[in-house]
Amino acid sequence: MLPTVKRQQANQAIDHSSPKVSIGLPVYNGENYLREAITSLLGQTYTEFELIISDNASTDSTQAICEEFAAQDSRIRYYRADKNHGASWNHSFVITHAKAPLFKLAAHDDVCLPTHLERCVAALDANPTAQLAYTRTLMMHGDQSSMTFYQDDVELSSLNAAIRYGDLIHAAPPAFPIFGVVRTQALRSIPGFEPYKASDRVVLIRLALMHPFVFIDEPLFQYRWHATNASNLMASGNGFYTWWNPNAGQGRVFPECRIVYEHLRSVFLIPLSWSERRACLREWWHWVINNRQRIGLELKQLYSRAPLPPYPTLTLIDQAMVRRARAEFKARAYPNKSAHS
Repeated sequence: MLPTVKRQQANQAIDHSSPKVSIGLPVYNGENYLREAITSLLGQTYTEFELIISDNASTDSTQAICEEFAAQDSRIRYYRADKNHGASWNHSFVITHAKAPLFKLAAHDDVCLPTHLERCVAALDANPTAQLAYTRTLMMHGDQSSMTFYQDDVELSSLNAAIRYGDLIHAAPPAFPIFGVVRTQALRSIPGFEPYKASDRVVLIRLALMHPFVFIDEPLFQYRWHATNASNLMASGNGFYTWWNPNAGQGRVFPECRIVYEHLRSVFLIPLSWSERRACLREWWHWVINNRQRIGLELKQLYSRAPLPPYPTLTLIDQAMVRRARAEFKARAYPNKSAHS
């Protein structure tokens, strides 16, 4: 059962017509960028949506900001938790409370350009079997002083399930497609944002195993890189683990080994043909071999009280090497180019 939350809704005379999209915005102490993020969502050209904000007991001015917006726009439903339950709980909360057949996850520090929602919804309407639509990402610094196109090599529109699966488990970059628009039923049919490191990528992997994604080659999503965002917590020892779950990261924990299990579990959780499953298992084993050093460091905790090693951060050179190795593996494993289409 979800913990008790306090609902803040200023306007009681709201016509709660059935929206087509539910936008879920989990937040904790997001005062620096929250106002800009909400403004970008309310300014979408596609307007048939509700905005669910779940405040994880913030201690800054987040509550005041949310109540201000909720009083001005009837599409907003604002909830405040009784204590900080962690990002995993907060992400699950907004999904649980979604009313619409489509769902978009939003972050308090990112920005969506005005046509982001419109283009994603149109793409899913045009591709009824697709589970998720997403756009190209722009990377921006905290103050928007500079922006760069984010380039990756993932083929999430491939008809080959093993290629989609392999690209996501091997990918060096953050799981940006999770901020696209997904079918709510598909999202609820799999285990959600569970309390372990990088469960957002695992959710994305399972959605990708269901069916190819629709990629919109327009830079309509802006990911903000700043000192306190979740990605930067990777370099702070247990910070990234406790961000997902405040009760994690104490004593001996095994986040990499958990990911080994979840990647394997994904292959059997989603209905696949035997040939697809066998190809995905080959991808999984290749990933285990490539990450054996990190996994081994964790297993050493079985025999000692050594502290949890920091989550490894990859330099641009490291990321380039990962992409090159991935491209070489795909060239060997999928020599038939039609497998990518």
